[in-house]
Amino acid sequence: MAARGAKVVINYNQNAVGDTNRLDRLVAPVPMKRAATSQEIAEVLCFLASDASNYILGETITVSGGRS
Repeated sequence: MAARGAKVVINYNQNAVGDTNRLDRLVAPVPMKRAATSQEIAEVLCFLASDASNYILGETITVSGGRS
């Protein structure tokens, strides 16, 4: 999908957000010892929607606090 979209200048990217119902268990192995704030997630999404990310194509951006 990303390769086809590139021909007509459509950027396909995604971010991977964790399940908030399992937050305590998910945060334990994270080096930063906390979940991302909604502001931190929003900043990544705004970057992906901006011209600054034009050369990023078909990627999954994981906001993981160093876990991934």
